[in-house]
Amino acid sequence: MSADASLECMWKGQYGVLSTQVLTDIGNASDAAAAKLNYQYFWRLTPQLSIIPNIGATWLSDDRANYYYGTLDAEVAKGVTQYHPENVVIPHVSLGASYNINANWRSSAVVTHKILPSKVSNSPLIDQAHQTPLFFGLSRSF
Repeated sequence: MSADASLECMWKGQYGVLSTQVLTDIGNASDAAAAKLNYQYFWRLTPQLSIIPNIGATWLSDDRANYYYGTLDAEVAKGVTQYHPENVVIPHVSLGASYNINANWRSSAVVTHKILPSKVSNSPLIDQAHQTPLFFGLSRSF
């Protein structure tokens, strides 16, 4: 099972939000840690619509980088090249949008672009030097 516990600090100001987060695996999947640093700014275009650009970086400890981007002994036994990237910093930029549908419902979307350093992109499990995940969500407040 994979589960993380984290502590986050945020500084909100006139020019956006700066946040730091440290987390560790408590589910014994990787027994590893990570740290994140992010800056984001909220542009309220209308009372319903906000645009949120974000820039930041994530540091992965040796064990966490190996958990996500390294190869397992079972994979190596099947012919995959052994690879352990060690600790790594992965920078990212993202653009999010949040739309208040009504007083209780909100839709959200985020596109993130992660620039994978060579320590990660050289992994036999990775075929590109970047990742661009998309997130779409719908939430209800009570």
